[in-house]
Amino acid sequence: MITDKILELNPDFARAYDARGKAKTELGKSKAKLALGESKAELRNLKQAQKLYQEAIENHDKAIELNPERVLSYSSRGFTKSLRAVIRDYNGMIEDYQSAIQDFTVPTLLNQIGLTQIWQKMDILIEKIKPR
Repeated sequence: MITDKILELNPDFARAYDARGKAKTELGKSKAKLALGESKAELRNLKQAQKLYQEAIENHDKAIELNPERVLSYSSRGFTKSLRAVIRDYNGMIEDYQSAIQDFTVPTLLNQIGLTQIWQKMDILIEKIKPR
């Protein structure tokens, strides 16, 4: 990735970490689309997607560490956490979106917070009705 070269030259460049995080998120999304069934290849794609999502989150973490005022980093990390559905990090998603909108009123982020809270409640309900 070109961001790897940029970060070799300037390891404190927060935007490059965000760019690499976004690229890994997009790669993860394409892998996840290939993982619709339960064959070995499809499960391998799902595992690869989860790994890419985790790497993306780590890149956004680094960008936030370098520049805690960068709203896009929080928003991007929250979005990636929403894609990482297997882990169900609802509280982390909400915290990231809330951090991103501290100083701004961004309708899209407010919508994401609402959706995340709905998904969280749906998960709780599904767990309650699952046969044991």
